[in-house]
Amino acid sequence: HKQERMSALFTLLALELFERQAEKDAKRSAIADEVVRIINATPHKRYKLAEIASMLYVSTKTLENAMRKSVGMSFAAFQNQRKLEMAALQLEIEPDVRLKEIALAFGFCDEFHMSKAFKQQYGVSPQQYKREKLAKPKKPD
Repeated sequence: HKQERMSALFTLLALELFERQAEKDAKRSAIADEVVRIINATPHKRYKLAEIASMLYVSTKTLENAMRKSVGMSFAAFQNQRKLEMAALQLEIEPDVRLKEIALAFGFCDEFHMSKAFKQQYGVSPQQYKREKLAKPKKPD
């Protein structure tokens, strides 16, 4: 009888731990989703980790853990990658816009810093990227 009771208690404990982990994962996911929403909604602004954590009423450690768990990278890496993706899309859509304007529109202090980060992510400069995209024929709809 004692063995069955111990087994039942162990099962209850395991279920409780599983539920708490699921709640924690859901909270992490919600935090990361909100970070993504904020960054996408304000492409011109470059946030500090502490600034976003304060906006979401969480610690910087909680925010950083949520990002790593949900998107697989740090907050800073995600923000930089997302802004470069938006800049690349802008280069494709409006190739005549000057790099300085694009850099400022996506939170870079100047075109030099954007170009350096862009080349690290895409392997080519923004100018080369733009030339390659313009050279490729558009696919018919």
